[in-house]
Amino acid sequence: MATIQGDTYAGALHQQGTRHIRIAGANLPGRKSMRLAGGSELTAQAYWDFTERKQPGAFSEHLNTIDLQLQSSSTLAERHRIAWGAGYRVAFDRIDNGAAFAFLPGDLKLHWGNAFVQDEIDLTDTVRLVAGAKVEHNNYTGTEFLPTLRLAWKPTGSSLAWASASRTVRAPSRIDRDSHAPTNPAIVNGAPAYALAGGPDFRSEVADVFELGYRIQAPRPCPGRRRPSPATTSACARSSRIRAAPARCSATWPAAAPGGRDVVDLGAIRTAAALGRPGGPAHPHHA
Repeated sequence: MATIQGDTYAGALHQQGTRHIRIAGANLPGRKSMRLAGGSELTAQAYWDFTERKQPGAFSEHLNTIDLQLQSSSTLAERHRIAWGAGYRVAFDRIDNGAAFAFLPGDLKLHWGNAFVQDEIDLTDTVRLVAGAKVEHNNYTGTEFLPTLRLAWKPTGSSLAWASASRTVRAPSRIDRDSHAPTNPAIVNGAPAYALAGGPDFRSEVADVFELGYRIQAPRPCPGRRRPSPATTSACARSSRIRAAPARCSATWPAAAPGGRDVVDLGAIRTAAALGRPGGPAHPHHA
């Protein structure tokens, strides 16, 4: 199956202290999915996006972005579900700076690359392990490594316990590294005295996240009964399904809506984060 669609837009934004901000843009995404021999699936996606922003007294930007993505999934030996993929994005950013605010350099080619692999393993009928890793590369901080490890145990049809460890990264953007104000500052001791300035000391924002959780869900009353009998309770319990929340730090028993379910959800998260840490791993800086 293949799909292609496109959009275009134009408008104006209102912001206190400035005249109308003009915006315009267009995009053209396409997607192709196919099933290969052996039952594996392959998906390819590409899109082009154009954005224009003209803000009086500040700057005017013209940004063209091209993005390519490829993903595949397959099942091996019945208990392994393998997913892998790769992507590349390139952006051509052209900014005409105003007097108050500037991106330096004004014209810049940006790129982002990534590749990932993940294995979802049924260790037993009630225990599932997910292990994966992703590698990203960008202009500003070079290579970033994002591992993840998740373990889930479903002792009954209405309860689930899980633990996970993962790493997330937000790489710097142009406003973090390239923004300067004013555009033409005074020179003090031979150096420009910016009131606001980005620079190579802004590193990636990194969070190392550890999570433990347990969820139990009461059986759902079968249709036609206000209160389930013991026999129907066991039948409904067998048919109920449960999903783990990605992030919980609570102990709750919310009131069930008519025909709904009562849930006890216990979770705990520990996050070690470094925001724009200057003491993080050194990565090459590309101007």
